[in-house]
Amino acid sequence: MKLTHATAQRRYDLTFNATLSLRRCVVAGAMLFVFAVVAFSQIPETRGLAELNKGDYDNAFKLLSARLVSNPNDAVAQRALLRVYIETGRYAEVEATAKRFLLKSQQPDGSWTGENPGSTCDSRV
Repeated sequence: MKLTHATAQRRYDLTFNATLSLRRCVVAGAMLFVFAVVAFSQIPETRGLAELNKGDYDNAFKLLSARLVSNPNDAVAQRALLRVYIETGRYAEVEATAKRFLLKSQQPDGSWTGENPGSTCDSRV
């Protein structure tokens, strides 16, 4: 069987198209992997905040308390926990918890640890 120019060209086109499709699949897979890594790396930071924003105060309380056990200086979790107390009408806990956190966060020179503990609002909470 003699290979004509048209047959050789079709074979080349098929090989080229297959290689191009494979490259596209690899790029799409890599982009999906990067997206998944970025998305899942943010989950621990928002643990408890989504539940709080949905009004699921029991789960928010559990998750935020667990965050504070693992990182007692987590100002975001502390503010969110205070918001759980406020929104559920537990004002005595708000006052006691806020005082404990502020005393624990204050440095000997009067400065604060964490990020803006004196701030009354936080865009992430």
